[in-house]
Amino acid sequence: MNRLHISGDPISKGLSLALGNFDGVHLGHQEVLNAARAHGEFAVVSFFPNPKRHFVPDTPDFELMSNDVQIQILKNFGAQAVHHIRFDGSLVDMSPEDFIDTLIEQFAPIHISVGADFRFGKDRAGNVDLLRERLNPKGIQVNALPLLTLDSEKISSSRIRALLSAGDIKTANQLLGRPHLMHGIVTQGDQRGRDLGFPTANLYPRGVLLPKFGIYATRLHIHDGKFAGDYQGASSLGVRPSFGINQPNFETHILDFEGDIYGCEISVELIEYLRPELKFDGLDALIDQMALDVIKCLEILNA
Repeated sequence: MNRLHISGDPISKGLSLALGNFDGVHLGHQEVLNAARAHGEFAVVSFFPNPKRHFVPDTPDFELMSNDVQIQILKNFGAQAVHHIRFDGSLVDMSPEDFIDTLIEQFAPIHISVGADFRFGKDRAGNVDLLRERLNPKGIQVNALPLLTLDSEKISSSRIRALLSAGDIKTANQLLGRPHLMHGIVTQGDQRGRDLGFPTANLYPRGVLLPKFGIYATRLHIHDGKFAGDYQGASSLGVRPSFGINQPNFETHILDFEGDIYGCEISVELIEYLRPELKFDGLDALIDQMALDVIKCLEILNA
């Protein structure tokens, strides 16, 4: 029997497990986490890379969050540890029965929680019924959480991706149970924003889904340095068509703030989508619109 290839925290046996693919850690995922937490100390067992990345390796970036951000959010929900099973050809070919047996061997769980639609093993033949059939006789309870819906439609990572791509950040945030965020290290850009009177903190997102290009009202958290704390922002995601730049950039003008945060780690929460990015005829028109955007962001954030 093949063993699972697991990365992450050192494995602690005898815990409750939350098992699944937690991209986004949305409200449905949170139900699975809460069910595991109800049985005491718990760990999360997920998959990396995302299974879709294995089957369609050339697909554009679609993940809702980086691996590091996912781990941090899962631990914020109380997970004692986060483990990632390597999703590769050997896992795809593993029988559902072998997957369960090696899961028991390597974790010795007292309880497992999953979503009701959780599938696993070769040809995705394993399901909740098989989990219960194999685990209940060993005294391991299996808790299958019913799928959550909003407006009669299932809450899912794919639905959230579609909403973000359409600029419907409000509904996406409802499904997530918190604001969607962009995360990274502040990088020095071309300083055009500073020259225009609107200095920005720049991120160049990699490996995650980019929401609809445009202007957002945002809140941000600076994680380190002397300016660590929470702030309001007006953010632009796009390629800055007025300057003929093609590389996507996420830049945030921190409202009522002065300071150097180059190299700092920040998280920027997307609160509301204002408008698409536009190409302006001249700098004066651009500056005027940026001033209006800041006013609108303040209205939204202080409402």
